[in-house]
Amino acid sequence: MKRTGAAIFVGVVAGVVAVGGCAPAELDRSVLTIFAASSLDPLMTSLEKSIEQELSIEMQLSFSSSSVAASQVVEGAPADLLITADEPSMDLARDEEVVERPTLLARNRLALIVEQGNPEAIAGLSDLSRPEINVVLCDPDVPCGRLAGGLLQKAGITPAIDSLEANVGAAVGKVALGQADVTVGYVTDVKSRPELQQVAADETASDDFAAEYLAAVVRASSSRADARRLVELLQSPAIQSRFVAAGFLIGAH
Repeated sequence: MKRTGAAIFVGVVAGVVAVGGCAPAELDRSVLTIFAASSLDPLMTSLEKSIEQELSIEMQLSFSSSSVAASQVVEGAPADLLITADEPSMDLARDEEVVERPTLLARNRLALIVEQGNPEAIAGLSDLSRPEINVVLCDPDVPCGRLAGGLLQKAGITPAIDSLEANVGAAVGKVALGQADVTVGYVTDVKSRPELQQVAADETASDDFAAEYLAAVVRASSSRADARRLVELLQSPAIQSRFVAAGFLIGAH
């Protein structure tokens, strides 16, 4: 897995050429830099090696909130593929015409998430307004925060928020570490972390508040053909089944 800069990669190749006269075939492969929503981290990391073998590429994965990833691409950060967890973030890049037409990969429903065993006996969304409950949510500027805000508003609930986090990984991480009692994250967060559990699933199951994962090739990429091949592979039945196993939904609702 490559998470280092391009300069380091070039230096490694140069060193191999100097010693052996030519670079091994595996170092001649395209290196694709993917800026992706943080909620994709567990799945994309687990798929990385198989994707690299299938497409004869190397992947550099950079995870952050969707809005940050899109802003970085707009500002000219070197990337080949952008994957956001919502349409507004992708629209930031589309409006500036820095990406090609996006493709829907999957969807992700919200989840009310607590520590395994539910020590505070949280039974539903209404418990987020209990003053003794430590509530952490995502910042409203990122998909999980915007969607959670809409869900809570529709339910008529005003939570007593202790902190707002930059992305869903940070919010879920606080619950996992016992630094918060509850958060609104995604179903996939519960699937990927056995120390967490979901409560009141029926209250968060609305498709109206599901994250939609969109992938778009960056127009400035010098490896657009390989990036398009990667998007096609992510849509294949084999990879889509991995999305489902991780808790994602596939297909439009």
